[in-house]
Amino acid sequence: MSSSVKLDLVRGSHLIVNRYCGQAYLLEAPGERRIFFVLPWKDKTLVGTTEVWQELNEPITCSKEDVNYLLRAYNHWMSDAITEEDIDSTFAGLRPLLPSSDDPSRLTREYAIRRERHLINVFGGKWTTSCALAERDVKMKN
Repeated sequence: MSSSVKLDLVRGSHLIVNRYCGQAYLLEAPGERRIFFVLPWKDKTLVGTTEVWQELNEPITCSKEDVNYLLRAYNHWMSDAITEEDIDSTFAGLRPLLPSSDDPSRLTREYAIRRERHLINVFGGKWTTSCALAERDVKMKN
């Protein structure tokens, strides 16, 4: 079954750094209006995320450009500068978002729901809106 809903794929990349931070930060990337985060994770630090256009047939990995972007952003705000040598690991994932902008960081996080008999498909959205989405879906069924 195919859908008429078009999605843009945006890659988010993250770094796991061999450094412990005692609190979480939401910071503005230097020279931009987008947010990145620095979070305690086990005895390390999680730094993320990027927003880069991605094709499904391309490898979904944290690129060299993503690493450099996140290192620059972190080092802009934090006094304990990190380098590539401090990186324990990296990971990346895709956000399937509804088309709404030529800038991947400005794409809407809204969602579209398509129902066909007993099958409900959800397109777009984000993890933090999942409860509201579930409530809306239950109301659609009744």
